[in-house]
Amino acid sequence: EDANLMKNIFFGRDDRFRLAVRFQMYNIFNRHYYADPDGTVGTPSFGKVTSLSNADWSKPRQGQFDVRFFFCPPASG
Repeated sequence: EDANLMKNIFFGRDDRFRLAVRFQMYNIFNRHYYADPDGTVGTPSFGKVTSLSNADWSKPRQGQFDVRFFFCPPASG
């Protein structure tokens, strides 16, 4: 459940310059994913889920914003 918004803005003579603006969100809905239940027979926590998964897709919601500037030299000739 990731999202990415990107916009390229061209400007200058012959659109030689480009400004790339990007916003990314990871785990946008902030869902929790649980670890496997305890499989040790005879313990009080047998069959219970007692923690969250440590997988990359189970991390808390995060976002980042970046701006990049590109310069394209004029074509020779």
